[in-house]
Amino acid sequence: MARKPTVNTTPDAEQIAAATEAGLIPVVRVVGPAEGRRRAGHHFGAEAVDLPLADLTEDQIAALQADPKLLVTITAVPAEPQPEPPAED
Repeated sequence: MARKPTVNTTPDAEQIAAATEAGLIPVVRVVGPAEGRRRAGHHFGAEAVDLPLADLTEDQIAALQADPKLLVTITAVPAEPQPEPPAED
């Protein structure tokens, strides 16, 4: 079976620092199969799960990226939750 290509590579320290300065948290976003899958100590299903990059070891990230049943993307999310816009009457 051919290995799936890696969607993103792990960011370097400079990229992490830039994201942090911009008010973002680097995360590993993982989507698994509908029936679920466990990898690197976490459970993944059809809904995306964001894991802070700082909470994962290099081996855990490599295990997630190597799993052909997981869609893994390294991205960044806002550090603070965005307030909901007021409802229009």
